Amino acid sequence: MISKIKHFIYLLIPGPLRVPVKFYYEKWRFGHESEMQLLPYLVSKGEVAVDVGANFGIYSFWLYRLGAKVLAFEPHPLCCQFLLPWVLTHTGVTLCCEAISAEDGVGCLETPIDETEVVHYAASSLESRGWESRNEVVVRRLDSYSIPEIAFIDQSCPQYLGKADQEGL
Repeated sequence: MISKIKHFIYLLIPGPLRVPVKFYYEKWRFGHESEMQLLPYLVSKGEVAVDVGANFGIYSFWLYRLGAKVLAFEPHPLCCQFLLPWVLTHTGVTLCCEAISAEDGVGCLETPIDETEVVHYAASSLESRGWESRNEVVVRRLDSYSIPEIAFIDQSCPQYLGKADQEGL
C-alpha cells in the first residue's frame, strides 16, 4: 500500500523536479548521511565527481549543487528512469545506466522486495542472493571511461573525494 501511495505522489511531481524533491524530503524526513556534510569542504567548483550507485540521485544532486560536474552510474532501470528527466535538464550531469565492477560484461542485478511489497533499490546487488526482482544490466570498469581529474570520496586516499556503493564489485 505504501509503495502505491509513493508511486502516485511520484507521478504528480514533474520529472525534472523529482530528484530535488527526493533530496529535500530525505533531508527533512531522515537526515542525510554524515558524509554529505563534508562534501562542501572536499569538492571544488568545476571538479569531476563520480557517483557510483547513484540510486535516486541524492549525492549527484548535492555534488551538482556544489558546482561539480557529475558522472552518475546507476544500473537499476527504474532508478535511471527516475534520474533521467533531471539529468536532461542539467548540463553538468551525465547519467550512465550501467553497473561498475572489476570486469566488463553483463550481469544480473537483483533487488529485494519485502513482505509489504516495498522495493529496496539501494540494496540491489550483482551477487546472486535469490531475490525475486532481477534485471540484466551492462557492467563496465570505471577505468574504461576517460575521466579527467576525478574527485573521489575514499577513506584510503584522503587527497581525493568520491562516493561508491558496492553492488557486487
